[in-house]
Amino acid sequence: MTSKPSANRLAFFSKMIIAFLSLLLYRGNKLLQDNNLLLCYENIFLLRHHDHW
Repeated sequence: MTSKPSANRLAFFSKMIIAFLSLLLYRGNKLLQDNNLLLCYENIFLLRHHDHW
């Protein structure tokens, strides 16, 4: 009888942790993609600038 609520709580916490981790991973991937885009833009700008010289 007492084990059922704790099991439900454990399942709830595990779901919350999984959701939190997936959100962190998603945001981390988005940040990495944004940084890669910025680096690509910087490289293109530097290459164009280099061509002018």
